[in-house]
Parts: sequence; structure tokens; C-alpha cells
Amino acid sequence: MKHLNILLCIIFLIPVALFICEHIENMQLKKHIDTHKEEIMALRIKSTEDEVTKAELMISNINTQIKSLELVALIDPPNILNALEQIEKAKAQKQKLEQFKNEKMNMLAAIAKGNSS
Repeated sequence: MKHLNILLCIIFLIPVALFICEHIENMQLKKHIDTHKEEIMALRIKSTEDEVTKAELMISNINTQIKSLELVALIDPPNILNALEQIEKAKAQKQKLEQFKNEKMNMLAAIAKGNSS
């Protein structure tokens, strides 16, 4: 009878032990996944910030290009039409870059708002 009690006790404890082990493993996996989610989010933020910086540099470059073309238009009247055309193209490109930059800035603001909640 004593052996039967021990056997029943072992039969009962094995599934409990397996359940506990599985629960511990699931918790460790969840922690691991959460860590990777945070790393991915940090990389996304950094990437978006880099895109904004790149857009700002390109906008600055276009502003310089526009000023240079305006000087060409003043100094070299025969090329004024070409310079004005180039200025319009540069302004259109600048506008697209500013829109892109604003979208990325809004994305960063949404991420920051989501993290603060």
C-alpha cells in the first residue's frame, strides 16, 4: 500500500513539475521577445531620425543650389530662363523633401506618444 501511495504521488507530481517548467520557459521566452521588440523599436527610431537628418541636409543643399541659381540668373542674363527653370525644379524637389521630413517627424512623434502611454 505504501508503494502505491508513493507511485500515485510520483504520477501526480510529474505533470505538476512539467507544468511549472513549461511556465518558467514561457516566461523566459516572453522576456526575450520583449527585449528584442525594444531593440527593434530603438533601431526604427534611429533609422527614422537618420532619414530626417538626411532630408534636412538635402534641403539645405537645395537652398544653397537655389541661391546659386538666383545669382547665375542675375549675373548671366542669357541663361536666366534656364536658371529659373532649374530654380523651379529645385523648389519642387525641396517641397517633396520637406513633406517627407514632416511625415518622418510625425512618425517619431507618434512613436514617442505611444511610448509615453
